[in-house]
Amino acid sequence: MLDVVQKLENSEMHAQTLMNRFRTMSTLDSDNYRTLHEDTINLLRYMLREFPEFLCEYHYEFIGAISPEGIEMRSLISCAYPRYMDLPNRMNTGRHVDELPEMQLRPPTSPAFVKLIEKMPFKSLLDSYLETGTPVSVFPTVLDYISTNDLDYYAIFPRINAIVLYVGIQAINYIKSKDMTPSISSTTTSWHNNFFLLLLCPTKLYFTIYFSPGRRYLLTAIVDQLAYVNGITQYFSRLLHYLFEFESILGEQVHREIAIVIVERVPFPSCPWGLVHTVGKLSKIPLFDFYANEYFDSSTEIQG
Repeated sequence: MLDVVQKLENSEMHAQTLMNRFRTMSTLDSDNYRTLHEDTINLLRYMLREFPEFLCEYHYEFIGAISPEGIEMRSLISCAYPRYMDLPNRMNTGRHVDELPEMQLRPPTSPAFVKLIEKMPFKSLLDSYLETGTPVSVFPTVLDYISTNDLDYYAIFPRINAIVLYVGIQAINYIKSKDMTPSISSTTTSWHNNFFLLLLCPTKLYFTIYFSPGRRYLLTAIVDQLAYVNGITQYFSRLLHYLFEFESILGEQVHREIAIVIVERVPFPSCPWGLVHTVGKLSKIPLFDFYANEYFDSSTEIQG
């Protein structure tokens, strides 16, 4: 299977095989899961070292095929970056990092993502809201689309993941059209961040993902975008910073959920550049003592 990747032939077939492996793991009992999980982690580490571009190319598909419990697998896949790229110091949160030329790059667009967006029945409603802030009827429509009542995780999460990535791409296009870069000031003035804020806000019950699994999936999809140095990583890093700035609106419970989704990935040996960089930025928010969280006790990479 690895020979296929090495020759850069039939990569789509290999990707499908790996996705089938991810999905199969969710059906196994604990003993068999543990064995296959260990083998899969070793495989991903090898591919991360030898075939990082392959993991970058199929990032969207792989993330959508991993169960919610596969946190380490998500982190490993998000660690991949093109071999031509030299990553800056992940704990350097200075302004010059946001001005790197690589921040103008956009990862390859997944055909599966494009297909799902084209089939999305409320795309025109969503586009209208992102441009004008109306109609607010887009929110219950979105919630119906990602409802967990009748669909399982593997039907729901790709939809949430597609919406998150689509809104992020549209936000980047908007910011570039204004000759700005993603920052707290530029994102605050757009409807794109407001879309995420209202979906998470517990006081807006007409709009919000008030059921816990859906909110967790949404936050997971956001954190999954914190990969290597590129425009998508930059935007979603700023989005999380933006959400923490609105603690008075979101409330302590939602902030705790955001923190858990972020820091549960920290203890693993491999942390994506975007994740570590974002934690460095969030740690500077005085109102939230990020390093007080018990997850950081086991992570010398973050603390050091």
